[in-house]
Amino acid sequence: MLKKTTVAISEVNRSHYSTNGRVLNNDQVVVEEPLQISLVWHQDDQELEEILTITMRTPGDDFNLATGLLQAEGIIRSATDIDSFELEKNQLQITLKSGLLPDLDTLNRRQISQSSCGICGKTSLSAIEINHPPAMPEVAHFLNPLMVQHLPQTLRQHQPLFEQCGGIHGAALFNKSGQLIHCAEDVGRHNALDKLLGHQLNQQKTPDGTEMILLSGRASFELVQKTVMAGYAVLMAVGAPSSLAIKAAQRFNLTLIGFVNNESMNVYTGEWRIKKAHHGE
Repeated sequence: MLKKTTVAISEVNRSHYSTNGRVLNNDQVVVEEPLQISLVWHQDDQELEEILTITMRTPGDDFNLATGLLQAEGIIRSATDIDSFELEKNQLQITLKSGLLPDLDTLNRRQISQSSCGICGKTSLSAIEINHPPAMPEVAHFLNPLMVQHLPQTLRQHQPLFEQCGGIHGAALFNKSGQLIHCAEDVGRHNALDKLLGHQLNQQKTPDGTEMILLSGRASFELVQKTVMAGYAVLMAVGAPSSLAIKAAQRFNLTLIGFVNNESMNVYTGEWRIKKAHHGE
């Protein structure tokens, strides 16, 4: 039973069972609500509007989420491609700048996406190629594995929602020295990354080829897609990558690292970005 709700956290009643018996107390859980994202644009002296997607997300940071999504889908390239936005309850309407026409026929985004899957069927490398991703910066031998292995702890320290109630994903951006640039949280993996990338785009930050994205869960194809479309060269995950994520990373020159912890990590693609001093014979 819900008792009290903030933007991102709800307080609920629960019955806790253990070897000591049953105790009725309170708990905090992450809020999950639908967000409808609609596009508005002008064509032939007409104002057109279409629903882009409905995603299940943790409320808050909705504009950054939508900005990151639009970038990942190839609809926008910069924050200046958005003329205005209007958020009312769980509906976000984004108006594109004059002259920008979305190619909605290529999106396949009209079905409801669940919080664990934002791609819903669009799982081919050609889906990325069609959107013409930016050229991947080629800066070699800057990644220090010993530094990378400490980043999950830093991510966890900057996840206030996870600290309060768990059950939420995190995505963080670090510079090559391991300093945190920004962190975002959401009940959905893809939403957390959209919020992170949207924040950077809205701040007009351009990737320099040495920043690193770290995910609190696994690395799926969709998360590689979003990273590639945003122009970042390194994607790391606490969990495992999928086979298609590895194929996409290879195709688009991304360094993909999985199972990052304080003792080790696995490099699946783009090992040439690792510092030479740490290469084995």
